[in-house]
Amino acid sequence: MKRLLITLLILFTLYYGVEIIFKMRSTGFNSEYNITQDNKTYSIKEVYTANQSNETDSYNITISYDGNDYNFQTYKDYKKSSKIIKTVYSYNNCIYPVLMNNESYFDITCISNGKQEYYHNIKGKDTGLDAFANSLASKGYQVSSFEDSGTLLSYDRDKAISYDAGNIVSNHYFAIVNYKGLYTMSLTIQNKIYSVSLFSKDVYEPEISTFLNDYYVIANYDDGSSYNSAYIVNIKNNSIKSANFSKNFSKGSYIQGTVGDSAYLLDADNSEQYEINAKTTTATEVGNSTTKFKYYDGSNWSYISLADSLSKKYFTVASTRTSDSTYARIDTIGGAKTGFKYYYQYSNGIYKCYRQNVQSDILTHVFDTTSIEKLYYIDDYVYFLNGNNICYYKDNLGIRTLMSDSEINFNKYVKFYVQK
Repeated sequence: MKRLLITLLILFTLYYGVEIIFKMRSTGFNSEYNITQDNKTYSIKEVYTANQSNETDSYNITISYDGNDYNFQTYKDYKKSSKIIKTVYSYNNCIYPVLMNNESYFDITCISNGKQEYYHNIKGKDTGLDAFANSLASKGYQVSSFEDSGTLLSYDRDKAISYDAGNIVSNHYFAIVNYKGLYTMSLTIQNKIYSVSLFSKDVYEPEISTFLNDYYVIANYDDGSSYNSAYIVNIKNNSIKSANFSKNFSKGSYIQGTVGDSAYLLDADNSEQYEINAKTTTATEVGNSTTKFKYYDGSNWSYISLADSLSKKYFTVASTRTSDSTYARIDTIGGAKTGFKYYYQYSNGIYKCYRQNVQSDILTHVFDTTSIEKLYYIDDYVYFLNGNNICYYKDNLGIRTLMSDSEINFNKYVKFYVQK
């Protein structure tokens, strides 16, 4: 009997071990199920994608009710569970999905003019909807969890800056240029914000500068009318290093582009081109009138004349950005199965951003921005500009303000940057 029990125990262990291994290596699954709540039945299609090249493990969920389809996608790890929607509540053309562990991950979602709209963006416009939202408090719903605190602290080093340290995202590293260097923000900084001081005098137009990967590269403007070094700032640890040049480069030089860990500087006045490697903190001459000048077309290198370099001005950047007659900017971000498309539509001085999960044709209004030239995407976060405020959006957080800078709309060189 004892031997039989041991044998059964071994067999059960092997069975569950194989099942766990299969689950961990699985490329995903499709699941369809129904949920009935308050005598209403919701049909749910759940597509889980995992362990696939160039894709992010994610759940794509479509909830169908009363002739409307609602689509959601999340990168959150639910331990490869299936049927993660546990119940759904509804009011007219709005639904509130509750996920496993009674989680309120997505806000109340309404269909308006064929597009999805989150409640935190339309609160106060429909008294019936407001009453529905209030009734969900007993179910664990709070619209405040999708709203910004609106509390910004003044930065004692700069009157132009205010910030909210509580909105810093873990493992995100933020930087913004100022006239003497830059500010960085991250949870790894003791006070959450740090002033990187580079120059003794204000520099209002740092043309010879760029962000790349973990670094900020900028000419040493304290050198004078021409320069012989560049600062390299690691925005993750705020270290400052210098890359020294073998010759001075002129004030009219500029950054043609970045490839890998290197920025490429063209000095047309002296007919020279330099590669500044931020990782090795070196500056190497790679082009001149004899050798010609390196040019990158987004996939391949070639050597071209100085005249052609100046004509092209910048390297070609591989981009998924497009536009059409309706949307001023369309960005495709992420994998072919688990990515997003962002559509920016101009209206009355702002751009409305609509997001589409690539497995669906449903558009969701997620935020408004005053600029479509200052955007950063990290996973399912989007950093954007709203007036003087630098904000980000994420489904389970709504819109959060990270910083306000009164100079950002007056000087194109006041740029911000986010790195993971």
